[in-house]
Amino acid sequence: MGVARSAISRCGCMSGRDSEETVGHHLERAHEYWRELGDPDDHTRGLAIRAGEKLASAGLRVFTTRLDAAGAESLLGRAKRLLPPRASLAVGGDFSTC
Repeated sequence: MGVARSAISRCGCMSGRDSEETVGHHLERAHEYWRELGDPDDHTRGLAIRAGEKLASAGLRVFTTRLDAAGAESLLGRAKRLLPPRASLAVGGDFSTC
């Protein structure tokens, strides 16, 4: 289990247009699985933050490059659920009021 945990949490080796969305999805799932195992610890919270950042960045990219409002809304909503309250991201925005 340690190897999988390490590989998933450090995932970032993908390239291409949809890599942030894909990595964010897998980090989101890893966070959900770890949360189901018990009380969230620093590792579990870290997974949530990394997933939220990837999904938020992907959501903004989907909106600005594809003009896909529904896709962006879905990705940003998932990011908001994962990020701590009042999170402000380097990708540009305070998502606490979304």
